[in-house]
Amino acid sequence: MSSNLITNYFTSKNTSKKRPRLEETNEDKDTIITKNKKRVFYDTDKNQQRLDFGQRNIGPVYCRACDTMYEQTNPEDVKAHEKYHNRHTTLDSFKVTLKQINNWKKLHLFKEYDGKLFFHIKKSSRSTLINKIEEILKNTLNNELGNEVKNPWGTKISREGYAYIHKVSDKIFFIGGISFVEYLKEAKNCSNKVVAKGNFLGLYFIWIHPLIRRRKIGTELLDVIREIHIPSINFTKRHILIDHSTEDFKNFISSYTNMHISEILLFTAL
Repeated sequence: MSSNLITNYFTSKNTSKKRPRLEETNEDKDTIITKNKKRVFYDTDKNQQRLDFGQRNIGPVYCRACDTMYEQTNPEDVKAHEKYHNRHTTLDSFKVTLKQINNWKKLHLFKEYDGKLFFHIKKSSRSTLINKIEEILKNTLNNELGNEVKNPWGTKISREGYAYIHKVSDKIFFIGGISFVEYLKEAKNCSNKVVAKGNFLGLYFIWIHPLIRRRKIGTELLDVIREIHIPSINFTKRHILIDHSTEDFKNFISSYTNMHISEILLFTAL
C-alpha cells in the first residue's frame, strides 16, 4: 500500500493505547495546562481578593507621630493635622507680646544683651510666663521631649526654669529656648562612678526652637544659667550635671564643657 495516502496524515503515529499526559509548566504566578492543544489559565495570585476603587484613601487616618486622627478626604482636616503635627517647628504656640515681656520683667530675674532676653523662672512666682511654659511643654513639646515634660518642676522646690525670648522684629517675639536646672552639692563621674562634693548645676533638659538651632543659643543659655542662677556661686562649665540621657545630649554637653563623654558628671540620684 502506498505510504502517500491522504488518510495517513490523519492517523496517529502513537501506537500506545495510554492517554497522553498533561503537560504542566509554571510561568510566574500562573499555571498553564495543555490538553489537546487547548490552553487553560489558572490564576494562583492570592494577593488581590477584591477590586480596589480607591477605598484605601477613604476614611480616618491615625498619625502615630502626633497621636491624632484625621479624615484624609477632608482638606480642612488634613490642613489642621499638618498644623498640629508640625506645631513644634512653627511659631504659633511660642509667640509672646511686648506687653507680656514687660510684665515678666517686673516679676522675674532676667538678663538682656544684644537683643537677647533670658528669664530665670521660679515656680513660686505668680506669672503668666510660668503658665506659658507649662502650656508649651504639655501641648506642643510633649512628643519631642517625652517624659521630661510631664513634671518639669519635679518634686522639690529647688528645681527652677529658664526661658530664652527671641526677637524677630520690634513687634514679633517668641520663646526660643527652655531649660530646667537644680542646684546640687554632689555628683558622680560617668565612667568610674566616683562621687564628688561641691557646687553643681543639674541640667534636666535644654530645648532650643528648631528655627534658631545651630546659632549657639544653647551655649549662651547655659552661660546665663551659670551666671545668674546663684550669683554668689561661681559655676564653671565642668560643674554641669546631666542624667543618663541621649547620645546627642551627651555630645552637646561634652562639647560645651570640653570634657570627654567618660568624664561628664552625672546626678547621684534621679
